[in-house]
Amino acid sequence: MQIDKPWFDRLLDQTVDYFLVGIVGGSAFNMLKGMYNSPKGERLIRGLQAVRMNAPRFGSNCGIFGGLSSVLESFMIHVRQKDDPWNSVLSDATAVGLVKMHRGLGPTSHSALIFGSGMALLEGYLIVKNRVQSPQPDFEELDKKQKRWPAMIVEANIQLRRKGAIAGGGGCRSSRGGGGLVIASGVEMEAVLDMMGVGAIS
Repeated sequence: MQIDKPWFDRLLDQTVDYFLVGIVGGSAFNMLKGMYNSPKGERLIRGLQAVRMNAPRFGSNCGIFGGLSSVLESFMIHVRQKDDPWNSVLSDATAVGLVKMHRGLGPTSHSALIFGSGMALLEGYLIVKNRVQSPQPDFEELDKKQKRWPAMIVEANIQLRRKGAIAGGGGCRSSRGGGGLVIASGVEMEAVLDMMGVGAIS
């Protein structure tokens, strides 16, 4: 869920999106169903009649479901103070139950349970997929680079001094924040070289 947008914008976007999906999907489904159940010669007319009678109702139910789901998810994020897959699972299951409430308690609870279980499986699959596809850090390679870092500093300063790139005996030292090399004073470089057991290079 896009928590960076205001809740009313999310409500409007999700309601309109679900309504359009319901209209398009309901039209295609009822068109095929009407044509399949009609005799030859009347399939197109019966299919269009089925679309006209059932597609608006299907789209309205989808829009209501999308609006309820958005409101419930925003409410759960506000109450729980965190955005995780449980918000989506519980809000969608509750929204399905509210939409099916006119059928009675039994069908309502059954539909909410089935839909919530499906959403939980889908969210779990997406979490596992993201963890598998995300690049894992190579800790061995990082450890090797960290162990080679002092030698790389010394080698860089040796090369710079030999080339005369640093005037007045200056050198280089590690920059933890920037992740690179920065210019250091000659006195500081001499102290680093002495500490590492490397004498001054003329």
